[in-house]
Amino acid sequence: ETYEEQVSPLQTITVSAGMGTDTRAGVSDAGSFTWHSDDAISVMATDGKYYTMTLTDGAGTKQAEFTGSFPEGVSITTVATYPATVDNGTVSNIYNEGTLTYTLPSEYTDKDGYANVPMISTFETAAESLPFMHIGALVRIPLNGMPANSKIEVSAKNRMITGDFTLSTDKVGTPDGVIATQTIEGNDVVTINYTNERAGGTAEINVPLPVGV
Repeated sequence: ETYEEQVSPLQTITVSAGMGTDTRAGVSDAGSFTWHSDDAISVMATDGKYYTMTLTDGAGTKQAEFTGSFPEGVSITTVATYPATVDNGTVSNIYNEGTLTYTLPSEYTDKDGYANVPMISTFETAAESLPFMHIGALVRIPLNGMPANSKIEVSAKNRMITGDFTLSTDKVGTPDGVIATQTIEGNDVVTINYTNERAGGTAEINVPLPVGV
């Protein structure tokens, strides 16, 4: 799936994005889950394309505003996902007739305090408020004496933790409304690129995972 980048956007849309009890975008040392200052979400629109909306207000809270540019006459519709997945015109998370295909990458660059836990919001066309729900799991791994600019590999031993997962959007918010692992050969290792200018640091690596690992 691809989208056409708008050269001259004709309208700006701003929405309020809230977190349910078990959702999180950033995680503090005290375990408080909030939106982060440069968070972004991917949103489906009525023209069948996907657009990125970036956080413009509410960093550090559970209710934030996201803003994006859209062609005139186009509205947001049906589904939004976090983290944003529109990258160089390619969309990773695809909605089709009630089913969402959600992709967990095999490699991440670690950012202090970020969780990147999979989240989804389902809503009516032209909604002004998007309620996000968490559809995956998160493992936090504390590490001491980390070398500068190192790589950490997390293995699930034949349990799928990267690649494409599907879920029915009408089940979001129920026990079945999650992305779930399965036994598989391959797709069982995720790499975290840890960036730190000096060696010997303390890192808390947040690894987003499907449910059931």
